[in-house]
Amino acid sequence: MIFLLVAKEAWENYLKRNNSVIVDIFHGLLKSTLVCPECTKVSITFDPFCYLSLPLPIKKERQIEIMLIFCDPASKQFKMKVTVPKLGTVQGLLKLYIKKSIHIPASNLIVTDVYNHRLHKIFGKDELLSNIMDRDEIYVYEIPSNLEEDGPAIMLPVYLKYKKTKAANATGTSSTLFGHPIFIPVTGKTCSFSQLYSILLQQMSRYLKCPQTDEEWEALVSSETEKQNGDIDMENGEDYDSDKSDCEKDADGEYDADSENGQEKNKLLFNILSVNASGNLDVDQISNDGRIFKLEHKPNSLIGKMYLAVEFDERVKEKCFNEKELQSYIVHDSMNMRLSQKKQVIQLSECLELFTTIEKLGVDDPWYCPSCKKHQQATKKFDLWSLPQVLIIHLKRFSYNRYWRDKLDTLVEFPVCGLNMEKYVLNPSHGPATYDLIAVANHYGGMGGGHYTAYGKNTGTGLWYYFDDSSVTQSSEENVVSKAAYVLVYMRRDSILSHHASRQAISAALGAPGNTHASSPDDFAGSSSDEDCSMDVN
Repeated sequence: MIFLLVAKEAWENYLKRNNSVIVDIFHGLLKSTLVCPECTKVSITFDPFCYLSLPLPIKKERQIEIMLIFCDPASKQFKMKVTVPKLGTVQGLLKLYIKKSIHIPASNLIVTDVYNHRLHKIFGKDELLSNIMDRDEIYVYEIPSNLEEDGPAIMLPVYLKYKKTKAANATGTSSTLFGHPIFIPVTGKTCSFSQLYSILLQQMSRYLKCPQTDEEWEALVSSETEKQNGDIDMENGEDYDSDKSDCEKDADGEYDADSENGQEKNKLLFNILSVNASGNLDVDQISNDGRIFKLEHKPNSLIGKMYLAVEFDERVKEKCFNEKELQSYIVHDSMNMRLSQKKQVIQLSECLELFTTIEKLGVDDPWYCPSCKKHQQATKKFDLWSLPQVLIIHLKRFSYNRYWRDKLDTLVEFPVCGLNMEKYVLNPSHGPATYDLIAVANHYGGMGGGHYTAYGKNTGTGLWYYFDDSSVTQSSEENVVSKAAYVLVYMRRDSILSHHASRQAISAALGAPGNTHASSPDDFAGSSSDEDCSMDVN
């Protein structure tokens, strides 16, 4: 009983500013129920509406292919496929989908978009998955779980490059990116060349084979000599003193530039460069001179501000670097999954049921709970309280954001005659609610542009007509239901506007001067307004 009184008060308040024949004919009343998840406070509001926007019950999912790079250098990368909600977040991708498949904590993963062998973008955990396009190459890198044990840690992005040696009659070299970027973990706030070289060798150990003997080094050098038929540029053969073989480490796991035996000269397999984020501009060459350089984080991130590049001579890349092994991967079972693309048919009743289903408010759309005195992600439920004489239904076929647009061309089947809305109406005093279709607005095309047409019914003759710009042709009832249907217009059978009413009654309802009549909220209600009426239930 109390709901009837509150609904009546809401309707009367609305009519004080919005009393018109349009309200009489087209407006209804919604009951909105909000429940706080923390204190369970219930807030009930009655809001006028002029049309119903019904969601389509389609799984808004997509599949994203990712390449998972493990922190263990000996492990091959995984190519896998995850099925995610189109409007999900990167955090959800890591937490609910990758962790579920691979059992790696979300905090130990970095999601990137790799384009042309460089890091095009590093995604934040709160970014929407809609920012990831279907054509993007998504690489997810695992961070070691024990990264912080030896002190402050940082992950440095590293590009792979090689120098193309020009012909004998030309001068200089050109540098080219190849493969995919890698990340290396570095502990401490400073670093040296020998530390970086050691970490990089270990990180690339699966696909980079070091010469172990002088003979192997000689073979590497002589192959370049034969190739160039002249002097060779041994920049990558920069000397450093060591009493170990070329790929051995000292007791601290580093490549020591000042070893005990300074007589033996060993060659480095690659240079280490500081580059810009795109990898196409060398900022500085990190020399093997014992110099220490500082490491800085990006704000609120383990990722370093510095981008590095490992630069090989072409001969070293050909002889020592197994690019095929770098690119090889294990196909995860998820790659065999296919997202169902069956053309489903939706009933209008399914859209109405989804509209009245309980939903949880989004993070960006919280409700302020007067009991908790803070914003909460409350649950919300819409119910139909009263319906108008002419019911307009809008099918929500479009979804979009900054990077992604989509239109649902799924066929929604709706009744042309006898739409019974009584089971959806909560008001116990509501009268008959059976409707017949009188018009349909169609949309052809997509988000960027399209074309509108319409079907309209002459309620006097019962004939349907098709409206396409300036063209009007007679049509049949069978053509009205199509996947282009966008807005549906229904008339209540007992309405004064129905074909059973006389022309005089219609004229009186629509044209009589000074007509201030408005039906009670038991019959119908009005359009959206700030003048709602609410009640709280503790």
